[in-house]
This record gives sequence, C-alpha cells and structure tokens, in this order.
Amino acid sequence: MAQCVPHEWEYPLYTIGVVGGGEVVAVDFEGRSCVLIYRTKELAELYVEQAGATRLKIIAIENASDFRRGLESLPPDVGFTIWDSVLQPQSVSLVAVRDLLESLHNS
Repeated sequence: MAQCVPHEWEYPLYTIGVVGGGEVVAVDFEGRSCVLIYRTKELAELYVEQAGATRLKIIAIENASDFRRGLESLPPDVGFTIWDSVLQPQSVSLVAVRDLLESLHNS
C-alpha cells in the first residue's frame, strides 16, 4: 500500500458523491475512513457501475482551490484518500488528507 502524495495529476479530478446531497462518499479501508479520488472520469464511472448503487454520482473537482476546499470540509474522521480504486482492488494508493493539503498549500 503506497502512502506517498501522488505528484502527477491534472484537473479535473473526480470523487463519488450521493445523489440529492452534497456529501462525498467515505469508504472504510482497514479501519480508516477514506474518500475516493480519481484521475479519470472513466475510473470513477467504473466504481459507480461496480457498486451498482443508483444513489451514487460522480463529482468533478475542477481545480486546486476546489480540491483544497473539499479536503478541508471533510469530517474529521475522514483522514485518508484512496486514488483510482475500483470496488475490489488488488492494491490501493492510500494518502493522508493532511499530506495532500500540505502538498496543495506548497504548490
């Protein structure tokens, strides 16, 4: 499991939200509450399709400011991001929210 900040991404990024609400979906990974981040819309769509949940939607993150604001607004118990994960991943890239925020503040 990688825990380094991915330095290679372009906007838009994508995350998964709940239809009819402003909340972002948090998933549990090994006891950690995580938000899903995708570098491509296709991977986000694959996750939603695999989940088979009609209440999920894809949310575009258009720029660094939106990304920072979204990370800062996460509930305190959501401390990690998982990048480009499908529903049943072989491996994951797990990154602490605080590390991403530090990276965004330094860019």
